[in-house]
Amino acid sequence: MKPKLMSFTIILVLGVLLPCFVTAQSLQPGIKAGLNFANIYGKDTDGGKINAGLLFGGVLHIPVSEQFAFQPELLFSQQGTRGKEDNVTIRFNNNYLIVPLMGKIYVAPNFALQIGPQIGFLISARLTGGENGNDVSINMRDIYKTMDFGLNAGLSYESPANWVITTRYSLGLTNVVDSSVEEVDSKNSAFQLSVAYRFSLNNE
Repeated sequence: MKPKLMSFTIILVLGVLLPCFVTAQSLQPGIKAGLNFANIYGKDTDGGKINAGLLFGGVLHIPVSEQFAFQPELLFSQQGTRGKEDNVTIRFNNNYLIVPLMGKIYVAPNFALQIGPQIGFLISARLTGGENGNDVSINMRDIYKTMDFGLNAGLSYESPANWVITTRYSLGLTNVVDSSVEEVDSKNSAFQLSVAYRFSLNNE
């Protein structure tokens, strides 16, 4: 599916289903922060290493039933990859605004499996390198696509005090490098560990 068609499909589904969810149950907005252990994979990559970064933003928990909930999120995500050759460290620091659209299936009290698509919007991309890690800094935004699509899966624990601990893996589905620059197979991936706090709203 082409990126524009994928975006339209997701927005259309949300437009139809979200009003039903909102009127059926109370909303629980929240804040979320954590760590990304990101990399770029594909047959045209050179086996980069994990690039650690921050992850933070807001979530909206929408209960649908006792066994299912829908949770859209809006997060700032530091991603990319890194490598080292001849004592020179090279790091690709790519910052995204990501929108995960997660379905949550409760498999046990306080535990939920999560799965859903993700849209990413590139904010900045910079290459840093040198023996000290930041001797050189180059803007690389022009070589990357402005949008990225992926699929997420994970597990969350939700405490009675509204704290939520989540582990999640994000697998990129589209090449991140602009095809007008170079035809390569390079996709985002990230393991995420996060903590969120949800606020209960009284709709009565």
